[in-house]
Amino acid sequence: MHGTPPGPAVGALSLGGGPAPFAARNVVRTDSAERARREIGARIKPHRMALAARSRTVECCLNEVRLGAVSLFYLRYGSDLLVDPGPFDDFHILHINIAGACDIVGSSSSRAVSGARAAICPPDQALLFRFRPESEVVGIKVGCAALALHFQDLTGLPLQGRLRFEEELNLASEAGRRIVNLIRFIDADSAQPGGLWSSPAGAAQLERLVLSTLLISQASSHHALVNPPVSPAAPHYVRK
Repeated sequence: MHGTPPGPAVGALSLGGGPAPFAARNVVRTDSAERARREIGARIKPHRMALAARSRTVECCLNEVRLGAVSLFYLRYGSDLLVDPGPFDDFHILHINIAGACDIVGSSSSRAVSGARAAICPPDQALLFRFRPESEVVGIKVGCAALALHFQDLTGLPLQGRLRFEEELNLASEAGRRIVNLIRFIDADSAQPGGLWSSPAGAAQLERLVLSTLLISQASSHHALVNPPVSPAAPHYVRK
């Protein structure tokens, strides 16, 4: 499924006119709303789904690359519908619309995700996702336990309290460009029969790369611990 070419703000993903991301790793393709709900729920999160009154069918596609506690996916429903997964509980999702837009609605906030505006959805909030027929999403699902262990690997400190990412990500920023480049790299790797994704050791390295990129790049409650200030080197004339 090629889908609608992304707008200019998402052109950095280089997906316009080409195959959908992770196309070689297709896991769901159906025009049955119930099958889409069941099979996507089994792979991402069980959820309720309601088609808008004028919608009768779906044209669902899910492509997914699993890397341990991390998965990258492309999702299109091809319909106007509402997805209610409840709180994610034990994982975060980075949500990028590469075509169209999605409305993400919480108990105290609502945002439209499109173009260069991406969202990081926390594990402890109940969110509703409104998809439109033209909506195409690339997501990164990241387990909380894996993030905590990787935080300790990077800092030497156990994670104290809940890790909270800033919930908006500008894909045109330095952090956003790092994440876009990482998605492009894993997309290209997943198309290769002998890519890193295909071996346990290679998949583990990609998993760590995703975790490191998120922790180092995206602002969070623990960002200063992951990115401590670096003392400038002493001038050469005072070095021993």
